[in-house]
Amino acid sequence: MVDVFLIVVAVIVPILILIFSFYVLVYYQHPDDNWTDYFPKAIVVLGLSVALISVVLLPFDVANGGLDVGCGTWNNNCGGLDLYWLWPTVYLVIAAFIVLIIPFTMFFYESWEPGAQCCSRVGTAACFQGVTLIIWAIAIGVCYNYFRFVDLPVVTYSLPAGGFQDCNTSTDPSLQQSCGPGAILNVSMILRVSQSSWVVPPGNKQTIEIEASFLVYIIGFLGFISWIFFSVYTGIGLATLPLSLWRAFYYRPKFMPRDLYVQTKKDIAKRASELQELGKRIREETEENPQTSAVPLTISSWKRKTAEKKLFNQFKQEVQALEDDFEDLQYCHENWKGYNPLIPWCKLVLSIISFILTLVWVLHIILYMLARDPYPNGVPVSYFLNTAFSWASKQISFALLGVILVGIFTLYLLFCALEGTARLGLRFLIVEIHPLKVGATYMTSLLFNVSLLLLCVPALLQFCSAAFADYIVLTDASLVFSVYVRNMRFFRYFFDYNVFVFVLLGVMVLAGIFVYCCITDRNMKTSVALRERIIKFEEQKAKNGVKTQPPSNGKKDTDKPTTKSLVDG
Repeated sequence: MVDVFLIVVAVIVPILILIFSFYVLVYYQHPDDNWTDYFPKAIVVLGLSVALISVVLLPFDVANGGLDVGCGTWNNNCGGLDLYWLWPTVYLVIAAFIVLIIPFTMFFYESWEPGAQCCSRVGTAACFQGVTLIIWAIAIGVCYNYFRFVDLPVVTYSLPAGGFQDCNTSTDPSLQQSCGPGAILNVSMILRVSQSSWVVPPGNKQTIEIEASFLVYIIGFLGFISWIFFSVYTGIGLATLPLSLWRAFYYRPKFMPRDLYVQTKKDIAKRASELQELGKRIREETEENPQTSAVPLTISSWKRKTAEKKLFNQFKQEVQALEDDFEDLQYCHENWKGYNPLIPWCKLVLSIISFILTLVWVLHIILYMLARDPYPNGVPVSYFLNTAFSWASKQISFALLGVILVGIFTLYLLFCALEGTARLGLRFLIVEIHPLKVGATYMTSLLFNVSLLLLCVPALLQFCSAAFADYIVLTDASLVFSVYVRNMRFFRYFFDYNVFVFVLLGVMVLAGIFVYCCITDRNMKTSVALRERIIKFEEQKAKNGVKTQPPSNGKKDTDKPTTKSLVDG
């Protein structure tokens, strides 16, 4: 029997996610894209919705039948929904967005020119997309020919015929209670030794070779590629997200007196003039060498192009930093009245919560996924979150609490991956930079970040399935990820020895040391510099017996700049 509550949730949650995705689009989009480019906007909303729906699908699978034995056979107390084929469908949709839809949309958006017809833009985008598809097809085809097999480890036991008892005919009350009509007999339920003194011999470990279907292989292949990005981006996000939120609170905007504001604004204008001159030189050099792209590719030409692209991206970083400096400066004076003081305090609360979640995740990874005896497939030192979720579901009257906790911990990893993409994206000087800026982000940057987010989702789902393996043991996700994908040939060695998990922890430690020891965020450096400059200015004012107060809501700031020289902070 299908649970009506799950049906309602399956309808309402996607609608709420679509609304949230649309809000994110409006919140970040650039004013130049208002009332234009509806097709890229629709792809951004749909791509972000697919990422979020894929993540919340895991706790939904747990609520459907993750804790009920015999779900779908003789037990009608579970959700009753068959989600087995939904997981391959989700992975195919994610693959379609990453390989086909988002690249085509980016090519289509970038091909815009004044007077360009829609058909010519579609043709240009299709040509570039065709090259991308050929590369993906070759990679998938070659790997599928060699790595499509699944090596399932099994253990066989040899027992005498009298060592088995049927739960339907047994007179043992404890055995009868564990069985139901039409039950699929489990070894732990039906194996009863007739003679109590008889000892079960050790099992014989074997490996069964199964050829995976193309859908299952796509899940494994996409998951393997996804793990490379997920382990790096999420490792960075686990270390930097709590600190970023705390620093946003600690270095919150502070009112700047008008005379200091005028002097700081002059400094920013000087930087803008210098960047303008640098931009003119870069443009002149580009115009002087228009044939660069037609030069045959050699080592020297490749180095020259790489250096040019690195210089251009550094220039874009400086421009982005200048815009952030000017925005922070406005918050300290011109827009002071419109600044909401509750925002920093909300970030402080989120910082504390994220720090706790990061600490719990690290402990769970070490105690449950890595500390096993024998390593790597032995018994864990502690089941930690698996035990906590089971206790929350059984001991507390609210039965869905464990499911909600699974959703919270899973979504937190998604936000960590997004934080990692934002952090690391600005560090690659030889690739295009796509920063997310509130109210000033073009569609190309939104599409790029959505594709990175989608690329991390498959590995995130597999990671959470492995981390909560003893809690979601009876779900369809556990069958797909823990049985088939985990044991695919070639890929299994990375999963058996937790290679990507070690990479995730290593990246997190390195990122934590690097970020906690020095400020790497340009925006945060700006906030620190402005704050130190204001404090230094106020100390100088205090020595002269002058007090500086922010303007009240009912008065305008009419202070005039002083003629006294200011100390440049």
